[in-house]
Amino acid sequence: MTNKTSFLAASLSSLLALALGACTSEVADGGNAPADGPVPISFQTPETRAAKDGFDAGDAFSVWGWYADDAAGTNSRQVFDAEKVTNGGGNLWSYDGTQYWIAGKTYDFYAVYPTDVNAQVSRNGTITIENFDASQTGADAVDLMTASATEMNGDSPQMVGLRFGHELTRIAFAVKMSDDMPVGYKVNVHTLSFVAYGRGDMERANGVEAQWVFEDNDWKNFQLDDKLQNNADITATGTSNNAVVITPADLLMIPQTISQQHKVRMNYTLDNGKPADDPAYQYINNTIDIPLTNASLPSWQAGEALTYTIIISRQNVTVVLS
Repeated sequence: MTNKTSFLAASLSSLLALALGACTSEVADGGNAPADGPVPISFQTPETRAAKDGFDAGDAFSVWGWYADDAAGTNSRQVFDAEKVTNGGGNLWSYDGTQYWIAGKTYDFYAVYPTDVNAQVSRNGTITIENFDASQTGADAVDLMTASATEMNGDSPQMVGLRFGHELTRIAFAVKMSDDMPVGYKVNVHTLSFVAYGRGDMERANGVEAQWVFEDNDWKNFQLDDKLQNNADITATGTSNNAVVITPADLLMIPQTISQQHKVRMNYTLDNGKPADDPAYQYINNTIDIPLTNASLPSWQAGEALTYTIIISRQNVTVVLS
């Protein structure tokens, strides 16, 4: 059974508008500002995301922004160009200099996290990221998120609430003893690797699902031997056996179509739980390659969390989604 859960982080999608006076005054770059004085443009961000529990001091995203005379983009002018917005602790954010809301203008903002990716944003909101590297795993995994806040009204300045969406897929591998495995049998997983695209170019048109392009040299063999966990002494209970996740928490993969080249390789030992000097002792050491197409999942999608469960019996090994 396929169970695909979204790990999109929650964010502040609506924010209180600042009270403004009826009169206006000139601002430095033309246009009008509230009589109480110019209102700085400031940002709010999600409280949590998949890779970490909340933003830490020093975390940052890049923001692009434009204003125009109307929602159609008439007389457009750029106000942010990959500006780095940095967390100063808690939910306090800042950027160099200060930009102010202008009354009568319509604003569009776009953001990319993290800042050290090769990202560009066009005036129409198309986000392009070249040569994104998703080859790191575990604690070194790089999350990728994008956000937008469009058609904001300069007549009613408010904090820009950026609802970040995840552009990657989180996957995991689990091991399960088949339910007909006799009680006491145990498996130890010694090595596990899988093949997938680990690098690619992304383009996301405003409001449209992102598209990824790969080259032949973007394939990577993800070797997880030194990152395995809970992988020893997985023991059959003689009734219904549980699946045990053995890979690190953050395998963040680029969304991609699953083909026959997508495979998992695992080396494991299986024994019947008896002492090695017992005449009834049984033991095998096996290495197996399993195409991920066997799980009948056509593709990885942005924002999904997927677990591939490898089921071990005395006769064969299969992989399913759970």
